Amino acid sequence: MNPNDADFPVFPFTALVGQEALQQALVLAAIDPALGGVLVSGPRGTAKSTAARALAELLPEGRLVTLPLGASEEQLIGTLDIQSALRDGGVTFSPGLLAKAHLGVLYVDEVNLLPNPLVDQLLDVAASGVNVIERDGISHRHEARFVLIGTMNPEEGELRPQLLDRFGLAVELNNCFDASVRQRIVRARLAFDMDAEAFCARHADAQSALAERIHAARAVLFALDPDDAVHARVSALCIAAHVDGLRADLVMLRAARALAAFEGASNVQTLHVDRVADAVLKHRRREADASQGEAPQQPAPRDNGSTNEGDWGYMPPEPAGTAKVKQVRPLAAKKSLSHRRHEADAQEHRLRWREARARGRMTGREGDESTTLDWISTLRAKRAERLDARHLRYRRVQGEAASLHCFLLDCSGSMLTGERLARAKGLLIALFDRAYRERSEIALVCFGGGRAEVRRQPGAAHWWNERWVSPIGGGGGTPLALGLSSAQTVLARAARRRPAQRRWLWVLTDGRTNETPAPPQCADRVVLVDFDEGQFGVGQASTLALRWAAEYFHASELSADLR
Repeated sequence: MNPNDADFPVFPFTALVGQEALQQALVLAAIDPALGGVLVSGPRGTAKSTAARALAELLPEGRLVTLPLGASEEQLIGTLDIQSALRDGGVTFSPGLLAKAHLGVLYVDEVNLLPNPLVDQLLDVAASGVNVIERDGISHRHEARFVLIGTMNPEEGELRPQLLDRFGLAVELNNCFDASVRQRIVRARLAFDMDAEAFCARHADAQSALAERIHAARAVLFALDPDDAVHARVSALCIAAHVDGLRADLVMLRAARALAAFEGASNVQTLHVDRVADAVLKHRRREADASQGEAPQQPAPRDNGSTNEGDWGYMPPEPAGTAKVKQVRPLAAKKSLSHRRHEADAQEHRLRWREARARGRMTGREGDESTTLDWISTLRAKRAERLDARHLRYRRVQGEAASLHCFLLDCSGSMLTGERLARAKGLLIALFDRAYRERSEIALVCFGGGRAEVRRQPGAAHWWNERWVSPIGGGGGTPLALGLSSAQTVLARAARRRPAQRRWLWVLTDGRTNETPAPPQCADRVVLVDFDEGQFGVGQASTLALRWAAEYFHASELSADLR
């Protein structure tokens, strides 16, 4: 869709209400696309797609290219021109969506559901501004400078930490519960729907002025050089946030420079750094111990006294105030006594797997191979003849990444007795470790005390964190059906993201529940690990496994197999 097409009127960027942080981030990315794009996270109905389309209208080319969820690698980066190949037998490049988005906006809705390799390529090109294709006998490169906007609903799953870090800026939108702001949003939308042409005309001057400021900022961007005080402020903020690597420092400096250029400042100042810091660090902060101190306090927003709906202002995001910095601690980091006990238990379950593969447990499909059409060999076989089936040649390609293993952990009151939960944690550490070695993905859902929580969305098993399996609600009942429902939601979303991936559901429980839920769906294999034991064992877990047609193991049996 071309946002300038009269058949598709676009809501003006300057008419957006209550989205100051998002507007600032998008404008900065438009000024300097090398920032790496903007990741917009929020529930449905928070104007994510509206803002993306509105930004495209401000750019000289007015081009918005949408990457569909089911896009292939060829659609994204480009590939062999099939028509030319069949007609002339030559190797000609056919541009993909990255080429079409050059100097415009590339919009990716539900970016968290895209296959990871596609997101990797997308972010590489967004940061470098150049698309390089070396495949299928093609060697080609072209400019691809665009404003990347990725949107996602956190309820649909998260991005891998590595991919999160490569988005330059991130903005988290929330539902608005301010009555006056909601009313302004609704009035603006109704006015636009009633007469879009008249509504856009009322904002034409503001739109034109904003477009000119973006253009002017681009022209002076590289003339602004941060001084030592700015560099020191950036380093202090990034160190306090415990970010990995130096990408955050570079992005923060570039974003501060873009903001200074936008405001017509003669140099980059620390106040510019402070006003972009939240968008740079929001998705990069890692949970830290309380002993590691607090983050520097963010400055309060500047009040220019304006309440016009089109005056989104040049205000920073809402201040975070004094808050503890978040950092996820890896397994090798400082460990608590209970954590060391879990690791000792994990040693008992060390993953040598003996007969596990032969018996079909936790095997991935990373070694599987499939075929794809090899156009170069096909064209050589075809030569001057008309193409038919006998000319087709194929090549083997590595299959999709390994399986997804979704673990459903019982944290109910009965699991808190007899160290059952502690032993389950030790087993989970071992299973996570094996998943990491096999490059499989993991997910973790805990249930107990009348509720269930997704503690770990599908992703690579990079580290262990004890908070993932902390008890829910201090024990209580065993809401097995609720836990299964949450796990099935996770698996269903994973199936949308990677349909060919093999999905496993592991249920770790003592089976002490009165519920008899229906067999789990959305999983290719179900494994029930029973932690019930002693003379008072009820044997309910084995009954459930039989009802579900699931593989059944007692925890001690599985432990013996894994040694």
